[in-house]
Amino acid sequence: MFEGPTVVVYPEGIWYGGMPQTLALALAIAATAPLGDLVESLIKRDLGVKDMGNILKGHGGVLDRFDALLFTLPATYYIARFVIL
Repeated sequence: MFEGPTVVVYPEGIWYGGMPQTLALALAIAATAPLGDLVESLIKRDLGVKDMGNILKGHGGVLDRFDALLFTLPATYYIARFVIL
């Protein structure tokens, strides 16, 4: 099994955690990343738009590159802040 530490960098400092905290963080990221993608797709579908920009043609726009972060970043912050610390 993996024995190394997990490192989380957040505004208040750096945290080094063990396996239970790593598992909590991994589950949160795995659960919230697809939600960001789905929400962004629902927004595009509601607006009737295929691409949310012209910078990256054929890729759905720049927002498609960062849609998983819509829910993953807040979830990571709250897990690091309230569960891990």
